[in-house]
Amino acid sequence: MGIQTYSNPRWDLVFKMLSTKRGDFILAEFPASPDLSIINNGVKLIPVPNIKITLPGSRHIFVNKLKPNATLIFSAIQRGLKALRKKGA
Repeated sequence: MGIQTYSNPRWDLVFKMLSTKRGDFILAEFPASPDLSIINNGVKLIPVPNIKITLPGSRHIFVNKLKPNATLIFSAIQRGLKALRKKGA
């Protein structure tokens, strides 16, 4: 993207850097809250409207077969992934 980047191992410090104008944005997954906001130490971040970035690669979901409802959980995840692929998401 041709921009200067910083790494920070602590999530709370990322919010502090943004609140003190030491950064302009972060690439992050936003939670399923109504406005997709993240709040940490009084700093609220919201996604930029109509902007989405995809990251190459895959996500991995582990299901422990020894846990209760493991088969049900695995089946639900498979149905959800199939639905997402069908939508192109």
